[in-house]
Amino acid sequence: APVNVGFYAEYPGSIQIRSNWSFFVGTPLGGGTNIESIVFAPAPGTFSPNGDGVMDVLTIAVNIRFRADLRVEVYDLAGRVVYEKRIAGVVPGRVTGLAWDGARTGGGPATAGLYMVRVSAQTLDGPGRERVVTRPVVLLR
Repeated sequence: APVNVGFYAEYPGSIQIRSNWSFFVGTPLGGGTNIESIVFAPAPGTFSPNGDGVMDVLTIAVNIRFRADLRVEVYDLAGRVVYEKRIAGVVPGRVTGLAWDGARTGGGPATAGLYMVRVSAQTLDGPGRERVVTRPVVLLR
């Protein structure tokens, strides 16, 4: 079923971003999908971690239906993981925010370009399935 998302943000220097869009999360499996909603900000997923204080971080906000372990992986177009973050025991009913500042997990900045962000939620209490949402993001320098 599609998830409708509204997003509004103000950044230093009076930059305002408004976005309303829908995306497909997935077909419910055995009682529903773990990932209820996911929002990338700035929308539609372009950010520039250049230190100017404007859109320097990609924020990923995830809301889940069941207690789960979350994992965020950022892949370059060659399929290599450039960033990974895990959060154990995320509680449903609260939005969990994750941020990527354009740095590689091993250190150093990722190069400008297109990346794929993969967010997975492995349920701990619910139907015991992993659900995955993958979205493209653009990193500008």
